[in-house]
Formats: sequence, C-alpha cells, structure tokens
Amino acid sequence: LPANRPFSTVDELRHVLGMTPEILEAARPYLTVIPAGATINVNTAPLPVLRALPGVGIAGADEIMRLRESGFFATRSGELLAALPPSVAGSIEARGEAFNRAAGFATSMVEIDAVGRVEAGVLVRRVRTVVARTNEGALVLWRGVE
Repeated sequence: LPANRPFSTVDELRHVLGMTPEILEAARPYLTVIPAGATINVNTAPLPVLRALPGVGIAGADEIMRLRESGFFATRSGELLAALPPSVAGSIEARGEAFNRAAGFATSMVEIDAVGRVEAGVLVRRVRTVVARTNEGALVLWRGVE
C-alpha cells in the first residue's frame, strides 16, 4: 500500500491504486520527487509537461515549443502571453493564478542522477540528488542511494 506521505522516490507510484507498470514507465521521464513549491521551467520543460501546466493544453504547449525553436525564451509570464496567439494567451490568463504558481522561467532546482559500477559490473550504485540554487550557493534538498 502507499505510505500515506509525500513520495520519496518515483518508484513508489507503483503502489498507487490503478497504476500499472506500463503507465509508470510511460510517465517516468516526466516525473520527479523534487519538493513541493518547485516550478516548471516553461523554457526547458518537455512537451508533455508543458501540456500539464494550467491553461496551456495541447495548443499552448505546441506554441511554446514553436517559440523556443525560433529562439524565444520568456523571462516572465507577461512576456510569454504577449508572444502567444490570443486564443492561447486567453486560456492561460483564465487560469492565471494557478499558472503563475506552477510556471517559472529559470531553472532553480536540478536533479543529478549518477550511476557507478566496478569494472566487472557486479556492484552498481545509483545516487540521485536534488540541488537548489540559492544566494549562498547550492543547497542539497534531497538525496537517495539505490
């Protein structure tokens, strides 16, 4: 059964009612256990993640990807909205507060995933760490060893 607490690893999703191995594997590249309060960087998020942002949807995500491919990277929501077609901008504006809570325009947290092996390949260790950028430098928010 699920542990009834925030997930500490993405693999814990396999215990959620209705989760199948196929669904988990399809979603895995877009999931993280980065702490609550983290935002999705509109300038770097993959297409399926953009589609999940409030008000963005399929058309909005496609437009954001088109803008990025042309070299446009917004630094704030007003700048993004001005660059989008009115129908897409209107959809995002309708969910404005929710969009602004979820979306960001710079990367402040990263997940580092490192795998180490001995030469024969018998011993394998994977270390995953979430690091946040602060005014004083980097801060480790989470670390897991498998």
